[in-house]
Amino acid sequence: MNDIFDVLIVGMGPSGLAAAIELSRLGVHVGIIDDNPEPGGQVYRQMSPEFKITDHGFMGIKHKKGQQLIDDFNAIRNRCTIYSNAYVWGCFFGNSLSLIRDNKISLVKYKKLLLCEGAMERPLPFPGWTLPGVMTLGGLQRLVLHERVLPGQRILLAGCSPLLLPVAANITKAGGHVLAMCDSVPFQRYWKLIPELLKQRELTHEAFSYYLSVLKGRVPFLRPSAVLSASGQTRVEAVRVAKLDPSGSPVAGTGKNFQVDILGISHGFLPSGRLARLMGCSHSYDATQRYWRPEVDDYMCSSQEDIYIAGDSSGVDGRDAAVIKGRLAALHMASKLDRISTSRLKQQAHGLRKDYARIQRYATALNQVFALPLGALDVMDRDTIVCRCEQVTLGDVLDGIGKGYRNINEIKRTRAGMGICQGRMCESVVAQIMLHNGVPVEEIGYLNLRSPLSPIPFSSFEDYANATVGTG
Repeated sequence: MNDIFDVLIVGMGPSGLAAAIELSRLGVHVGIIDDNPEPGGQVYRQMSPEFKITDHGFMGIKHKKGQQLIDDFNAIRNRCTIYSNAYVWGCFFGNSLSLIRDNKISLVKYKKLLLCEGAMERPLPFPGWTLPGVMTLGGLQRLVLHERVLPGQRILLAGCSPLLLPVAANITKAGGHVLAMCDSVPFQRYWKLIPELLKQRELTHEAFSYYLSVLKGRVPFLRPSAVLSASGQTRVEAVRVAKLDPSGSPVAGTGKNFQVDILGISHGFLPSGRLARLMGCSHSYDATQRYWRPEVDDYMCSSQEDIYIAGDSSGVDGRDAAVIKGRLAALHMASKLDRISTSRLKQQAHGLRKDYARIQRYATALNQVFALPLGALDVMDRDTIVCRCEQVTLGDVLDGIGKGYRNINEIKRTRAGMGICQGRMCESVVAQIMLHNGVPVEEIGYLNLRSPLSPIPFSSFEDYANATVGTG
């Protein structure tokens, strides 16, 4: 494949779509790569064409805004080249990315690259978390909203996440029984959010609609509380929860058992900046959210020339902020490609930054409210699995720290982070364990990633080699 694009965008979520719309309207030659079949990303995921939406209210208020963005993209999509159901697995030859699609490897070249990799839910292990039926809140929401599947009737929701309320509302509307919402956030912390929430009329309406559904479903709130353990024979059958003290540690003697079919749990979000890391972009540590994020300037430019990072992969602050970030990056790339003047760039960016500042004030308050409690790791025991791929336990990690492993790449000697996901699920957990045990975050660092970022059939390499023999 010899395609070369003015701008190549990775990700068709809110940020990638907004950038593609802006760039295409300016006549920029755009290519887009995404591992989903249709645009929308996780937050605006479209339903399977086999389904027809008859009750748009069931999808939530954000569905209307998402559909408008997708409609705007569909109006210009024939000006773009779209690689759907495709994965970027590596980068080797200058300004190009290696893709795999339908088990076939190809190269795509670019002048400017925009990474919109989105975010993922933060995992936090506890005894029994690997049992079938224990799900992330995002995965549970996807089943209910987009697949129209209610995976169980007795559902317990828990964690420290803004998804708790909407997922409880989704399940209640779908006819499921939410046994309780075990929220790790103390009620008084929510007061920090109220002033900024009231300034966001649309978000206020959305939050109120969710809260009303939960009240109608008579869902109990257990706050502050957290899951201590899950148990069952072949799947989760029982969950034990307890109240939390001000540090977020379980209070002895407050345990309560629930008989469940499903446990949905989440502890906020992490930027999915794996490509940014693979390509050598500089990162810095966010002490509030406890994650490493790519360093970008006001136009989403990274430390690497020609590489921009936007959306939640540049720092998690929500779908509306992601759209603005995507537009800012698009305008700057268009300027560098001589499609708009510097004066026009500054003029349009000024208005976008005003909107972004307003949204970011709310996002900052939200991130402070849902910051991971300091005592969140106290529910684990030495036998708790930390790395699912390699079955590494908390005890293994603690033993590694005892041997003097100070960097997270050194701790891989325990096999943590050495599985097929390259630490996607365990890196943040292992880092927090090390931090909790006195290792400074500057020494811990973050995992070095290698290609391929995702598992690839060996036959794909053989087919690619055969196809390129003799082509020069």
